Amino acid sequence: MENTNTIKIESLNIHGGFEEKKSGIQQYLNKNKPDVLLIQESHLLPEAERFIKWEGYTAFYNSTTKQQVANLGKNRRRGVITIVANKWKNLITVIDNTEHNAGRLITIRLHLTDRLLTIFNIYAPTEKKRTRNMAPNTTTQS
Repeated sequence: MENTNTIKIESLNIHGGFEEKKSGIQQYLNKNKPDVLLIQESHLLPEAERFIKWEGYTAFYNSTTKQQVANLGKNRRRGVITIVANKWKNLITVIDNTEHNAGRLITIRLHLTDRLLTIFNIYAPTEKKRTRNMAPNTTTQS
């Protein structure tokens, strides 16, 4: 039985350049051993996701589609990845990982022995006009 008293969750905004930073992210995982790593601004396309492997971890992606990239022009700042240590992967439920949020949100639920932990990985731009309607529609469940 895993110790569920402490869960180490860390977050990194990598500001794009994922291909150049992937090995550094794996080194970060190996050194810091987070239970959950939330990455923002991966700038990945969905087609690339299936080729990415994380040693000791399972990943959930929400990337911008080619059509969304075409519509965005130069503003490609999006794409989130939630990386979970394999010791927890059978306890995870993905709640929201849909294209409607254009690569800006992944919501997972971690079913622990003594509690239910909901984790949001959100990338929201800083411009006010873009942050409207970014909050996920959440409800409390028992």
